[in-house]
Amino acid sequence: LHEKPHYHFDYCGPAMITVFILLTGEWIDAMEPAAAIIGPMVAPFFIFVVLLGKYLLMNLLIAVILTEFAEKEEDLPNTARSARSTARDSARGTARSETARSEKDEVLPDPGNTPRWPVNYSLCIFGPKSTFRGWCKLAIKNPNFDRVVIAAIVVSSVCLAIDSPRLEPESQTKQVLKNLDLFFTAL
Repeated sequence: LHEKPHYHFDYCGPAMITVFILLTGEWIDAMEPAAAIIGPMVAPFFIFVVLLGKYLLMNLLIAVILTEFAEKEEDLPNTARSARSTARDSARGTARSETARSEKDEVLPDPGNTPRWPVNYSLCIFGPKSTFRGWCKLAIKNPNFDRVVIAAIVVSSVCLAIDSPRLEPESQTKQVLKNLDLFFTAL
């Protein structure tokens, strides 16, 4: 009698653990005991599950990221509309409350209205008229900015999919992947 391997599909719990192990890159450790019991015909099944699973997971990740970008682009026109309607509403209410405000300000000055430093500063060092902030604003408003970000995400995802703990540390592929990882981390 052979002892049942830890990686099997007889019950729900071990099956979920086995699929998780297959998708995380340690599929050889799960395939060897199965091949010893069932035979070499189990190898195509494991390879199919690994390839299909990684492909689906990468596509799901990219789909979620692209959906988030699309939602942010859709929100921009709505915020512009709401800002216009808020401006109209405040203009209507300004005439009515102008007298009440001036009387209130004369009686009790509001200590909460005094602006604290840094007002409109980014990272406490870049002022509102900073050239760096202007450059960043121009870069973000460029229509190609979203495409570059999405391309960087896709290339980074592909590099993560290619990376494997079984690669030799001194190999050229491992070194290129390491450098790309550092680049995308800095980006």
